[in-house]
Amino acid sequence: MDGLSVAASIMAVLDLTAKVIKYAKEAKDASAERDRLLKDVINIKGSLHSLQSHVEISDPNEPWMRAVQDLTKPGGPLEVYKAALEHLLEKLSPPHIDGKRTLVKRLGSSLLWPFQAGEVSEILATIERQQKLFDLAISLDSMALTRAIHADAQDSKRIHRVMTSDLQQARSEIHQILEESRTETEIKVLESLSTMRPREQHADISLRRAPNTCEWVRETRTFMDWLLGFGSSNVIWCSGIPGSGKTFVTSMVIDHLGSIANEQDMVTAYVYCDYKAHQKQPDQAPLSIAGALLRHFMSIEKRLPSRLVDLYHQNMRDGSALQMSTLEDLLVDYCRSRSTYIVIDALDESGLPDVRRTFLRLLKRLESTKSRLFFTTRPGQKDIEKYLKGRPCIPIKATASDIIRFLNGRIDERMKEEEELKDLLSEELREDIISTLVQRSCGM
Repeated sequence: MDGLSVAASIMAVLDLTAKVIKYAKEAKDASAERDRLLKDVINIKGSLHSLQSHVEISDPNEPWMRAVQDLTKPGGPLEVYKAALEHLLEKLSPPHIDGKRTLVKRLGSSLLWPFQAGEVSEILATIERQQKLFDLAISLDSMALTRAIHADAQDSKRIHRVMTSDLQQARSEIHQILEESRTETEIKVLESLSTMRPREQHADISLRRAPNTCEWVRETRTFMDWLLGFGSSNVIWCSGIPGSGKTFVTSMVIDHLGSIANEQDMVTAYVYCDYKAHQKQPDQAPLSIAGALLRHFMSIEKRLPSRLVDLYHQNMRDGSALQMSTLEDLLVDYCRSRSTYIVIDALDESGLPDVRRTFLRLLKRLESTKSRLFFTTRPGQKDIEKYLKGRPCIPIKATASDIIRFLNGRIDERMKEEEELKDLLSEELREDIISTLVQRSCGM
C-alpha cells in the first residue's frame, strides 16, 4: 500500500469519526459516558489528522512509512478503530425518514443516548488502545512502532472479532487484552507521576489552530539554528502578550518536532502550563509539570526503569509522595542518556515566583544534558527573564497573514453551518470584516 492509499484509509476513518462526534453531540439525556466518548474520539481525530499530514509528505520508501503501512493492514489498528466506530454508529445514527435526516430535525425529534450505563466502556478501552499506537506513529519512531504493532497483531485480530460480535459476552477477553500491554503496576506508576494530560491538550489545541499558521516561527534563523544545534544555546524562548498566539506557536513547534525527531534520533516531551490547573494546590505546580514530562518520556519506553518502580512501591508502603528532587534526578538522568526536545508553553504559569524557583532550577540542570528546550512566556516576569537572559528569543506577535488565514477559516466554517449566510456575505463585506479585524487586532 502506497502513501496515497494509506492517507485515503485514514481519511475514510476520519469521516466515520466526524459522524460519531456529530451524532453523539446531538444525543439527549446523555451520561458522563457520552462525554468521555466525545473526548476520546476528538483526541484520536487530532492524532489521525496529524498522521495523515505526515503520510502525505513522506517518502513511501522511508522505514517510518513502511511501519505506518502496518497500521492499515487487515486486522490492524486502523481497522480495529473503524470497527469500533461502525459499532457506535449503528446505534448512534438517527432513523431516516424519506431518506432525509433533516426532516427528523424539523419535526423536533431528538435521539436519546442509546446505550445503557457501562455498555460502551469496552469500546472506549479499545479506542484508547489504538490512540497509543497512532500517537507512536506520529512520533515517527519506526522501530518502536513496528514492535508495538507486531506485538499487538494477535490482540488486534481478537479485538476486531469482539467488536463485530456481542460486546457484553466478550468483556473478559477485552480486559485481558488491555492488561497484556503493560502490567497493572506500571500503569499505576505512570498515573502517579502527574494528573496533567498534555497529549489531550495538544490534540485539542492543534485542532483549533488554523492550518498553515505560525509557520513563520520555524522559518526564523533563531529557530533553525536551535533545531540543528548550530546556535549558541540549547534553549530558545518566545515572548508575547496574552492573545498573541504563543500556545498555537507551541502546538506548531510540537507538531514540527514530531515530524523530524525520528530522523535526528530524538524524543520529544511537552507540557502546556495553566495556572487554573493548580489553583487548589499552587505549591504543587512544579512537581506536577516535572512529573508530566517524565511520564511523557516513560510512556514511550517498553518497560519502566526498576528504580522508578521501586520508588513507587516504597512510597506506597510509607504513604509518602515522589519528591521534586527525585523527579529532577530521574529526568536529568534520562535526558543525559537520550537526546530529547522539551517544549513548555506558558512558563510564567508554572507557579508563583516563589514556587517556580524549583522548576527553573530543574530547567538549568536539563541544559547540561542532551536536551534542547523551547519555552513561551509573557513578558515582564522578572525571575524568568533573569533565568533566560542571554538565551535567544523570538518575539511573538500575531501576523496579519495568520489572522487572515484564521478569519477565512472561521467564516468558511460558519457558512457551512448556516447556509443563509451565503446570501448575506458578499465578497466586499467579507474583505471589510477581515481588514477591520486585522487592523484592530493589535498583535493579538
